[in-house]
Amino acid sequence: MNSLYRPPASQQIYKSTLAPEYNGFVVEHYFSTRFTYQSQEAWIAQILNGDILVNGHKAELGHILCAGDTIITHAGIRQEPPADRSLNVVYQDLHIRVFNKPAPIPVHPSGRYFQNSMTEVLKQAFPNEVPRPVQRLDATTTGLIAFARSRQAASFLMREFKSHRVEKEYLAVVQGRPKQERFTISAPIGVVAGAQRGVGEGITKPKPAITRVQLLTATSTHSVL
Repeated sequence: MNSLYRPPASQQIYKSTLAPEYNGFVVEHYFSTRFTYQSQEAWIAQILNGDILVNGHKAELGHILCAGDTIITHAGIRQEPPADRSLNVVYQDLHIRVFNKPAPIPVHPSGRYFQNSMTEVLKQAFPNEVPRPVQRLDATTTGLIAFARSRQAASFLMREFKSHRVEKEYLAVVQGRPKQERFTISAPIGVVAGAQRGVGEGITKPKPAITRVQLLTATSTHSVL
């Protein structure tokens, strides 16, 4: 396991562009809905303190946001959690670079993470390139993640992912042995209370998902799928 790095406490400033799905949101409702790591009361306090700017102006309570708005959040001085900042390149060419993402580390600055994010690490490792991830993995998830090396490549790859023309393969070690050597799981994926992702019953915001499973090898107690 790689050692974890925890940067010194620093002033954290986040800049983002409002996505279309949040068009028409009241500013305090947007922050409490989009960023749930602190309460709406805490977001209101930051707005009243002038820590949040919309299109260069201090936000006011009740302000209605529009898609494309530029939002800057002054989060104050914070100590980030430790993260694995190692970069393991498994493939690269003129258009794409693929990493074996470690954990824990988020793809983008979010929540308590800022310097400890893949995009920030890549800005330091490849200063002449803009990090353009074409997919998302949770901070605690390991696996392959692709970064485009140009706007054209990013646009193409994101269309491929959106149209489901990209397939993902995973290896999993499980207890026991499945009854069938090949089977399909078609349960929706979504958010489970107390977890970031899950499948089955009791999920919110379900999305359709299909996983094709194949038994590769097995022992008396475990199987590799």
